[in-house]
Amino acid sequence: MKACFDNVVKLTIVEDDVIEKIHSSEKEAVKLKKPVRTKEVIEKWLDQLQTQIKETLHNLLKEGIKDYGNQLRPVFVRGHYG
Repeated sequence: MKACFDNVVKLTIVEDDVIEKIHSSEKEAVKLKKPVRTKEVIEKWLDQLQTQIKETLHNLLKEGIKDYGNQLRPVFVRGHYG
């Protein structure tokens, strides 16, 4: 994972071999927008994981940009990652 996303150090895998969250070296955890099943060929689920990480981070950034001007700063900071 470090080759694709430098700061991903751990994945949360729940029952049925489903990746649910990614974790950074700063102990931040981000729940994926859509969990990734790992029962398929490794190349396929790694590609799906990479896509889900990008989509999840993209959506979080869009949310943050939208909320930034509409919320008081303390509320915004507590409600968003990073």
